[in-house]
Amino acid sequence: MLTKKSYFSLAFMVAVSLGMVSVASAATVIAPVHIGLAKVSGHQEKVLTAMDGHTLYYFTRDSADKATCTASCAAMWPPLRTSGPIAPHVPNIPGKFTATKGANGWQVNYKGHPLYTFQGDKIAGQANGNGIFGGTWWAVTPTVKPLSTASTQPEPHKSTGW
Repeated sequence: MLTKKSYFSLAFMVAVSLGMVSVASAATVIAPVHIGLAKVSGHQEKVLTAMDGHTLYYFTRDSADKATCTASCAAMWPPLRTSGPIAPHVPNIPGKFTATKGANGWQVNYKGHPLYTFQGDKIAGQANGNGIFGGTWWAVTPTVKPLSTASTQPEPHKSTGW
């Protein structure tokens, strides 16, 4: 026979399993980012990648946690989106992640840089967008300098060729 307390516990567990109740905060979602390899400036480099292995980029005209590549720009450079706030850290990737809601929806940021993929990268491991459009787009490496409201634009990534 079910007691009132055990009935409540059972009902709560069923509701959780059906997604009707969330027991974790939205901030526990991990950013959809990995570290992978891409050919950057002629050398294999560690870069941040989307879940599908495509290289992630930052745009030098963005400001801290605020994307300026929207609308038609975002068609060529799709923003890395998430469903809401995210956990600040991803295992094995140094640096802080955030997600901000703007014209592109909830967009993932790394060290203050809004993240994008590039339509010109047809397969994982390519970095065809690195340095293009007058040096305004750069592949994101784990060592990219943080972008803050008080900082100037970071130095573009220079290949070390390891």
